[in-house]
Amino acid sequence: MQFIDLHCDTITTAYDKNAGMEENNLHIDFKRLTAFNAPVQFFAVWLNDKCLEKPFENTLKYIEFFRSELNKTKYPIRFARSYTDIIYNRNKRVTSALISIEGGEAIENDLDNIYRLQNQGARIFTLTWNRKNNLGAGAMTDSDEGLTDFGKATVKELNKADIFVDVSHLNEKGFYDVCSITDKPIMASHSNAYELCPFPRNLKDDQIKEIAKLGGVIGFNLCADFIRADGKPNHEDVIRQIEHILNVGGEDILGLGCDYDGITNTPKDLEDIGSSVFFFNLIEKYLGEDIATKIFYSNLDIFLQNNL
Repeated sequence: MQFIDLHCDTITTAYDKNAGMEENNLHIDFKRLTAFNAPVQFFAVWLNDKCLEKPFENTLKYIEFFRSELNKTKYPIRFARSYTDIIYNRNKRVTSALISIEGGEAIENDLDNIYRLQNQGARIFTLTWNRKNNLGAGAMTDSDEGLTDFGKATVKELNKADIFVDVSHLNEKGFYDVCSITDKPIMASHSNAYELCPFPRNLKDDQIKEIAKLGGVIGFNLCADFIRADGKPNHEDVIRQIEHILNVGGEDILGLGCDYDGITNTPKDLEDIGSSVFFFNLIEKYLGEDIATKIFYSNLDIFLQNNL
């Protein structure tokens, strides 16, 4: 089975727990990934509060840890920077591992750091986490302010650098600021539908439509609190969320952004990367094989082919 997933937090979680990435008890490790047919996994670098004193330095620290884990593993997984790399790895039946940056603090008020991170392999840039930073405000804040001037400049520079602008975690005003500035497709790498679960991190229908209008994509998040308001979703709740996003944004908009190792509460039977076959079969049961294949693979594959 093939899949492409836009977001996990395994780098930070493995490093902070001294767990390693080859084999561990987290949601994702290299061994379990390579059980599939050349999957594509984006690994986020997220900074906790302790890392914010030296955010760029700490971001590089996490990336170096990730590279060292890739270099020493016995499993068939390789770093990728481009769609050409993904195709090469796929032909060799090797997992492709790519980097994303979660939180604009990482560039430390210096647009040149965007290119330094690009050189390190960063291909997705999430403008904020839940907190407020010097680019804008996260969805979990009370702020109704949009992007700062530096945030707007960052979006323009990310476009120039061919790094995807990721609006997951961004508040609503900031979201629409991005949409008015960007000249490239955007993504919400790990967000669900607000209409069915009014959690601040989820996307309202007009936001889903706007992402579709810009040719962007959404990664479906398996955080239980983003699927059902009481945090106790069943399989039907998962399918309702998926179906709603497809109905609003079209069949080509949705992929995976499971948020593994960044969440603690998942729906039953979808607890880690080993649940992927079950997840595919669940979607296939309710929505058909074509839709399951689109969500797991082909929607994001076409998007990356056209834009990465």
